[in-house]
Amino acid sequence: IAQRFGGKDFRSMRAYIWHSIFITIAAAVLLTTICALLCPAILHILTTPANIYKDAYIYLLIIFLGIPCTLLYNLLSSILRAVGDSKTPFLFLVFSTILNIILDLVCIVVFHWGCAGAAIATITAQGISGLLCLVFILKKVPILHPTAEDRTFRPQMVSHLLIMAIPMGLQYSITAIGSMVMQSANNGLGDVYITGFTAAMRIKQFAMCPFDAIATGVSTFCGQNLGAGKTDRIKKGILQGVFVGMAYGLVAGIVLIFFGRTLTLLFVKPSATAVLDASAKYLR
Repeated sequence: IAQRFGGKDFRSMRAYIWHSIFITIAAAVLLTTICALLCPAILHILTTPANIYKDAYIYLLIIFLGIPCTLLYNLLSSILRAVGDSKTPFLFLVFSTILNIILDLVCIVVFHWGCAGAAIATITAQGISGLLCLVFILKKVPILHPTAEDRTFRPQMVSHLLIMAIPMGLQYSITAIGSMVMQSANNGLGDVYITGFTAAMRIKQFAMCPFDAIATGVSTFCGQNLGAGKTDRIKKGILQGVFVGMAYGLVAGIVLIFFGRTLTLLFVKPSATAVLDASAKYLR
């Protein structure tokens, strides 16, 4: 999409958008069905302790059933970024994050829904952010609206999108599988380490967000310039992206190593010293 936008081939761009929607719908149905059915097996593989199994199952099931909401935001925000608008998806994401916090308080503190409430809050916030992107595109970005001609099914476009998407999916899958292996091993160590690991993972995920943002920005920049035939700018963009990523990585590493325990206090009470120690050890 970014390549076609950079080359001002808007008809082809809209056709790719239509085929992206088709693939996303198929993926949403497939992933939601498979993951929801495999919930018990996943928790078994992770050696989830019996005392938290019920809550973990409910939380995981709701998250899996909400996969379409997650994919909706990811697809539409990626399309907006591909045409050079990274501000709007970011603002919607910030709004979604704040809404998630508010809904967490309402669902957990007011309604006492526990883990189910946390999952419902997360999925609801993600779904709303996706709908906001959809409304914005429909109202403000007519260039992205596929016409009847654009909606003609073209197998070669599906193949092209899958060729680019599958390696990216495998990349994230490898990371996710590694996290599952770690979680499985960690679950056998007891509640203290489970809590510490969970808190540390949240901090780590937050720290990794800028890397994802840099990668998205560089890939969009390269795609647009490739489509425009300005290949000389691609090398400069990659080098600058690598430099920014390394600089941020150095700063983030120092913060996590020396202030990991302090950051964990955002999620854990000061009296839970064993959990704080476990989280700080993981972050180091």
